Amino acid sequence: MAKKIKISEAAKDLKLSAKELAAFLEEKVGGKKTSSSSMTEGEYNLVLEYYTQKNAVDSFDAYFATRNDPRPVREPKQEERKPAPKKMKAAAPKKEAPAQPKKEAPAQPKKEAPVQPKKEAPVQPK
Repeated sequence: MAKKIKISEAAKDLKLSAKELAAFLEEKVGGKKTSSSSMTEGEYNLVLEYYTQKNAVDSFDAYFATRNDPRPVREPKQEERKPAPKKMKAAAPKKEAPAQPKKEAPAQPKKEAPVQPKKEAPVQPK
């Protein structure tokens, strides 16, 4: 089964507007596309190919030249000590009455009704 990709999610990944991507797909593939529509893997590959070529750079030399530049040293942040919050005078502790354990009635086994034999009607010979 072919994987479907939402146009809005692909646009977010490519840092484009969903409307722009939908318009591109309508132009190249045809059919009505909205930002909530899905596209096939083939359509997604077409989008990736187009925008990769459109945003290509001539050379990465400038990027790699910065590799040897010294990086600024970050100084650790000195945390400002805030004064401890003032403690309020504690009111007289409340005296709580000791909790009395609840008395539970001992569990009594259930009484079963005595089993009485069924009275059978006498069978009369025929």
